[in-house]
Amino acid sequence: MRNNLVLSIFSGIDLLGVAFEQEGYCVVGFIDTLWGRDIKTFHPIPNVFEGIIGAPPCQFASRMRHVFEAQGKRARFGNLIPEFERVVREAQSTWFLMENVREAPTPAIDGYFIQTFWLNSRWFGSIQHRERRFTFGSKRKCSLNLEVVLFEVNQWTQAVTGDCRAQPVRLLKGGKPKTVLASDNPCNKNKEGKRDYRSIEDNCELQGLPNDFTKDMPFLKSAKYELIGNGIPLSVGKAFARAIRVRSEATGI
Repeated sequence: MRNNLVLSIFSGIDLLGVAFEQEGYCVVGFIDTLWGRDIKTFHPIPNVFEGIIGAPPCQFASRMRHVFEAQGKRARFGNLIPEFERVVREAQSTWFLMENVREAPTPAIDGYFIQTFWLNSRWFGSIQHRERRFTFGSKRKCSLNLEVVLFEVNQWTQAVTGDCRAQPVRLLKGGKPKTVLASDNPCNKNKEGKRDYRSIEDNCELQGLPNDFTKDMPFLKSAKYELIGNGIPLSVGKAFARAIRVRSEATGI
């Protein structure tokens, strides 16, 4: 089934949906706690959506969980990947795409062939070092061919994070990497010489968005940091959207 209709779940502010929209898909959804919605009560109509996209909360599997657990904290939502699997089973979409951290379980859904990708956003033209795992499932056995850049850019910065902590920056000069620690990097210090943080505008640009992307959002500054940091870089999402379209037109996945 090819109808360009995509359901987005666990969407946050849906940067992945933005990428698919820019590649010609019609994206519906926003099934997220951010909007007062509970995925556990959501049941899609079967055989309507061509694809399902989403990124279930990763905190339960993140390496940072060990730090939080040592502080007596626990992941707020736990493992919601089974809910992603359930929605796909109920919707019976032609394909699905899920993003998460490396340590998260791979979704397993009867009737779908699975292909996994461990990707860095630098491979798609970004200067930020952001590694994530993507899982693509389709009812017909096929493989996606993603378009990546031939050479990475010669600037390097750590991934955009929800708390926007100061990050080390690596510049490549004369073919040799030079690492500048966060504590020494002038970009991470304010006018008084104290430790500073990347601006929301900088984070937006690193994610491939206009720097005023959050200007009219009715959220606190801390929430904007979290929402942008949890998003999927636009260049990566668009690469998947293009690859899925090409494969769908060729094989009818």
